[in-house]
Amino acid sequence: MIFLVVDDDVAMVSMLERYLRGLATEVRRASSIQEAIEQMGVLPPPDLVLLDLRLTTTDAVETVAATKALREFNPNLKIVAISGLEMSEIVRVVSGSGIEGILAKTDLDSQNKLLRAVQSAAASGVPTKTVLARIDSFIENMSKQV
Repeated sequence: MIFLVVDDDVAMVSMLERYLRGLATEVRRASSIQEAIEQMGVLPPPDLVLLDLRLTTTDAVETVAATKALREFNPNLKIVAISGLEMSEIVRVVSGSGIEGILAKTDLDSQNKLLRAVQSAAASGVPTKTVLARIDSFIENMSKQV
């Protein structure tokens, strides 16, 4: 799986990359919606985007609206919204947007929570059994290491 992490906080991006290591075949970075759209044009396009809702250049509503442009590159793209907003606010903003998963940044204290959000997003739609098996196996291995 190819992941695209869209966040303007370099430390957050580094942490997410570390958490995803071993699961993703490639992790790409973008710090703005414009950079994310450019990254989507790199072939093959990402399978899943971890998208911070509040970027320096866009607010949460604009960021959610931009997900349509991201999906033009990959109609099967899965998106997990991450944000420092309260969970009720995240739900309100993404409601009806087609975003497959949400995760509050306060819940990123554990790699397992992120991987479960990724797994949930991948399970929506029609993921391959191989992808889901790989996620399950990775989570199981991580649990054994803790």
